[in-house]
Amino acid sequence: MASTQTKPQPSSTLSHTPIQLTRIEKLQFLVFLTYILTKSLLQILIRHLFTHPFTRRTFRQTTLITLAQNIQSPLLTQRQLLSPQDPTGTTVEKYCSKHNLVHDAINVPQPATFSFPPPTLHLIAPSTSHQNLNGDIILYFHGGGYIFPLSPSHLTFSLRLQKAAQCRLAILEYTLGPDLVYPGQLAQAATAINYLLNTKGYSPQQVIIAGDSAGGNLCLGILAHLHTPHPDIPRIVYNPQGGEKEVQLKGALLISPRCSNTASAPSYIFNNGKDVILPATMDLFAEAYNSNIHEVCATPLNGDRGFWGEVVGKCVRRVLFVTGGDEVYLDDIRKMAGLMGWDGTRGNGDGDEKVLCEIAEGEVHAQAVIDAHWGVEGRMLEMIIALVRRL
Repeated sequence: MASTQTKPQPSSTLSHTPIQLTRIEKLQFLVFLTYILTKSLLQILIRHLFTHPFTRRTFRQTTLITLAQNIQSPLLTQRQLLSPQDPTGTTVEKYCSKHNLVHDAINVPQPATFSFPPPTLHLIAPSTSHQNLNGDIILYFHGGGYIFPLSPSHLTFSLRLQKAAQCRLAILEYTLGPDLVYPGQLAQAATAINYLLNTKGYSPQQVIIAGDSAGGNLCLGILAHLHTPHPDIPRIVYNPQGGEKEVQLKGALLISPRCSNTASAPSYIFNNGKDVILPATMDLFAEAYNSNIHEVCATPLNGDRGFWGEVVGKCVRRVLFVTGGDEVYLDDIRKMAGLMGWDGTRGNGDGDEKVLCEIAEGEVHAQAVIDAHWGVEGRMLEMIIALVRRL
């Protein structure tokens, strides 16, 4: 992989500096948001009056998709969309306080040669000690196109994973783009894994990486980096008792992962309008991430079957993909799973499949994250919980 030039990076360990809008920006935001909400309400009413039967599920889906699509309007700037959102660490702190969870925020020590801001690792656990936890840990990378921070929905969802797996949970607070660009977030993730392995004492076979959307992309980037280390970021090493050993992670759970940085797959056409992501939004994500699209760590689909086939078994024991049947990433995800060895069949995760891809028909991009927060047991969420219990 070719070395990637990076611009000067911020020193803060926050996901982003809270946005303070000017008065003009606030006024524009209020006007545009009022317009978007009014437009969404009318569209929802029309769709249910003339096209969709009115059930609780169809109403919820229509509301989710309509609001998500309209909020991506070019009328709103990234600054305006980011302004109501707390940094990832603040969201974690508030959530844990509200739900009586134990929270330990760690500024991960960085190597002397590390040229990126050190990440923050949030270790989260139930406040009661009666829950029987095994020795594993899930390291979760949240989605948001690398430009939006973790939301309470991500926390609710990741805690469902933790409960299903009966293990510990760590959340990576990575710096958002465009303040930090590729391969910065990958470097922060690699540093966090090294910390878990060599400071916290986990073995690779106790570490499960998981992520949705951009977080799924980051998981794939980590697996590619394990196979062929990126020259600009630290290697992931395991040094128990002073002797370096092979790193083979226990598993990777990829929820609607971004596998490409272009909107060229057929599903961008036949699922356009049915998903919460619009094809045009991919341009915004790719621009902010500023990735070298030729590198497999940034664009996993640039790796071939030989490369990814070696990753499974050498770098990770098992890989689980979950995608929605109505999402624009669908074809990219199916292709990615195929490169890693998926044979195209469905399974329930209790066999010996090293790579599994489950498709939740009628559901959208990362729907399980929203459903978990809403308390809805949707198909994608049910699939994920069942798979995690068998990792």
